[in-house]
Amino acid sequence: MPSEGWDPFNQREQREGRLTANRIGELVETGLPGSYDRTHLQAFHAYIFQDLPQYKPGIIRPDANELWMKYRISESAPANEGHRVFYAPRGVAALVSDALRRAGGIEGMTALDHQRFAEKMARLYGDLDYAHGFLEGNSRTLRAFTRQLAHDAGYRLDWHTTNVDAVIRDRLYAARDIAVLERHFPGLPATPEPGLSRNEMDAWADLQRLRADPSARLETIIRESSRPIAAESVTQAEARPPAADAGTAYWTRAVESGRAIQATERGTGRGYEVDRYKGQSPAAGR
Repeated sequence: MPSEGWDPFNQREQREGRLTANRIGELVETGLPGSYDRTHLQAFHAYIFQDLPQYKPGIIRPDANELWMKYRISESAPANEGHRVFYAPRGVAALVSDALRRAGGIEGMTALDHQRFAEKMARLYGDLDYAHGFLEGNSRTLRAFTRQLAHDAGYRLDWHTTNVDAVIRDRLYAARDIAVLERHFPGLPATPEPGLSRNEMDAWADLQRLRADPSARLETIIRESSRPIAAESVTQAEARPPAADAGTAYWTRAVESGRAIQATERGTGRGYEVDRYKGQSPAAGR
């Protein structure tokens, strides 16, 4: 019999967390060569989630039939101060591709002063977070992807600085959610106006509260969590040990397993996001 307090969901979460943490550690050691385009981002997700095919490793999520959102409850705030975060419901693949094309890969991030680097990386992170390209693990994938991109462009971006305690983690969540809400609800007025929808009114109120901490901005957090690397120690992705074939193999195998799951669901007539998550993303903050 399970002991009192046994939580099978939490046990599964911990196991999955260990598996993905191990894969992220491997990426730090070996890198994953690529052009920092959409295919490269998908390869990162496929590598990190290669042991968990239920999350469709490397596959861009399909368009949602409803709003694609999650409800955020901060660790350091009362539960009644939660808020909804709205991600792009449709056109996800195009949004990811456009964001990465604007960023310009290594060339677009190289030779920038620290402030400009933080601004450009924050825009890229916000755009990709809003697109929310995968069914699970968007944050883990973005942190690994942007860490390597920053390194190859001459900056050490240490996301561990954002995980010191609950307050600091919540500051990152707030910064990310501000960026996402600003993209989903562009042009919200400075004060509420007649004609705003219920979602727009809620987003306006949530943004007012989240912006109360001026340091809760992606640009600020990335600037604080990064520093230039001496030029002689910078190793670009093209000069890494030849791991491209291994990375491609992981990506191909993971994508194939994910497609097999999708084919099974189509065969049974079940819509994944509607049947399982009702148009919402699986979990908050990951």
